[in-house]
Amino acid sequence: MATRISWKQSLGMMAFGMPFFAAGVFLVLAGTGILPIDKSRLGGPQWLLAVVGLVFGLPGWFYVSVLDDSRRLFRYSLHASL
Repeated sequence: MATRISWKQSLGMMAFGMPFFAAGVFLVLAGTGILPIDKSRLGGPQWLLAVVGLVFGLPGWFYVSVLDDSRRLFRYSLHASL
């Protein structure tokens, strides 16, 4: 049985996940060379930034995507009640 998440909980989860998702996107873009960075200040290989970005970005995306699921549930319950 699926657990229902209220829209208030989903907004809180989105607010929690958005900084992680944004940091992950930034690190992936820097790690792939799309964003220019000073490579002399890196303590490791540049591809490692992309991996760390995925580690932060994917859980952040999970929390952000909960809002979309909550909207979909609200829309279905609204149509079912009419």
